[in-house]
Amino acid sequence: MRKSYWLFIVTLVFSPLAFGAVEDWSLAVMEALALFSLLLYLFRVRSSAQMPYYETPGIVPLLCFLVFILFQVLPLPAELVRILSPVSYDIYENGAGAAGRLAWIPLSLDPKATLS
Repeated sequence: MRKSYWLFIVTLVFSPLAFGAVEDWSLAVMEALALFSLLLYLFRVRSSAQMPYYETPGIVPLLCFLVFILFQVLPLPAELVRILSPVSYDIYENGAGAAGRLAWIPLSLDPKATLS
């Protein structure tokens, strides 16, 4: 637990410094450190019977938020999008132009930005 704890502390100290950089390597290093710290912790918890998993407060709202994001990104039938979000449907319809009839479209106008 000590190694994963200190690795997580290093990640917390390094992350604000890395966000000042504009290179992709800084984000990759931060994500790799966080993942490695989590894997070390999970390995330690699994190998030791006395260390329980902690219940995270607020996990239900977090999961609801993630489901909401996925609902916006997943392609839905165009008629359902017309009912749920008429403005999004109009924008997709006007953007499709000569491409033809819309079949499946997401609610989000920019799915990549919605995911990030």
